[in-house]
Amino acid sequence: MKFSQSQLLSYKTDGFLLLKDVLSKDYLAEIRQEAKGCFLRQLAHRGYSLTEPVSEREFEQALYRLFKEDYEAFVGAAKLCQHAISLFRLSASHEVIDPLHGVGIRQPAICVKPIIYFNSRHLSKIEGHYKTPAHQDWRSMQGSLNSVVVWIPLIDINMELGALEVLPKSHLRGLLPTERDEWFRHVRSDCMDEEEFVPLEVEAGDMVVFSAFLVHRSGNNTTDSIRWSMHYRYNDAAEQSWIDRKFVHPYKVYHPEQEIISEGFPSVDQLREIF
Repeated sequence: MKFSQSQLLSYKTDGFLLLKDVLSKDYLAEIRQEAKGCFLRQLAHRGYSLTEPVSEREFEQALYRLFKEDYEAFVGAAKLCQHAISLFRLSASHEVIDPLHGVGIRQPAICVKPIIYFNSRHLSKIEGHYKTPAHQDWRSMQGSLNSVVVWIPLIDINMELGALEVLPKSHLRGLLPTERDEWFRHVRSDCMDEEEFVPLEVEAGDMVVFSAFLVHRSGNNTTDSIRWSMHYRYNDAAEQSWIDRKFVHPYKVYHPEQEIISEGFPSVDQLREIF
């Protein structure tokens, strides 16, 4: 994707671009359906009575129940969603990669696995799990200076659903001081003006591309519905400062549990049923 001079100037000046109607709504619906399927299998297994086809409202209410009644099952399904094939396929598609080239990323490198969000106060134990505070993603990436975040709504998201809020030009201020919290780390309130945040109301098919240094946060979802979105993070393997720092990466711990999580599983009989 080749951006106009005005778009490039806007990105360099404000730190973000809102691209309208650049992704397939059908494919985004497929991603969301694959994620919902992880939860629906747990709901069915636990005897939740759902009509066919399951309406959005019925699904949401059942999911809220699962969160309260069997948090472990909810978390397992929530983690499984992050490994959806459709989610990874889009992360390497030309629809997403071309805009990265457009803003100057020469060799895109995925920083961490894609993340799909299903935000609601009914699915959260702390506020930061559904209403992320103001932060800069570079602090948890620490890669190339031109690193980019691609944020994609899976549904139409207005102010009531907690539209993404960005602080234009904040990427030009460098890495700002933070305070540790339950969520991770938020930018200190004395380093920003609340009135300067700009909400981005979006529709499914839109995409927001922004600098990893841009201060942003999620708005407050005041509805009883789920706010579905996802994001990808990319570094530039051709950016000299990252090369100089030997491609450092902050995600150093990635290893399996040594002990079997489900004690006594699997039995020989269970394996024979499979094979």
